[in-house]
Amino acid sequence: MKLKIIDNRHSIVAKCIDAGFEAEQADYFTTAVTIPHHVVTSASNPHFSFGGGLDAALQHHFPLYCREKQIRQGGNERIGNLLFLITVDFKLASNEQLVRDALRFAKDNTFPHETLCISGLGTMIGGLKEEVFVELLKEAFG
Repeated sequence: MKLKIIDNRHSIVAKCIDAGFEAEQADYFTTAVTIPHHVVTSASNPHFSFGGGLDAALQHHFPLYCREKQIRQGGNERIGNLLFLITVDFKLASNEQLVRDALRFAKDNTFPHETLCISGLGTMIGGLKEEVFVELLKEAFG
């Protein structure tokens, strides 16, 4: 399995590169879909409402998978090449344990020949500090 961090924010990309991860400042979906055998992730709330940020874009690009996830509800889940990850709580606040669980699920559900494409999970709407995200990345993938 390969890991690639793709985010449009220079600050988080620079922190990920400094930590030794492959990272690129770019549009998440435009870039991820060009990678062979890519797996993309959501950054969702427990209701999977896809109301803003990365998830709103996800719903635009993958409406059928997102609708299926809304019907199924539940926790972290892989549908096709999409990993639906809970990274914020019901109040849209992130925390270390949610992101830790999301990263672990993503790692465990990406096959060896695939590239896991993630953005700064929990660091936008969820308010998780970028430095904490990078530490969690190191814990999961370091």
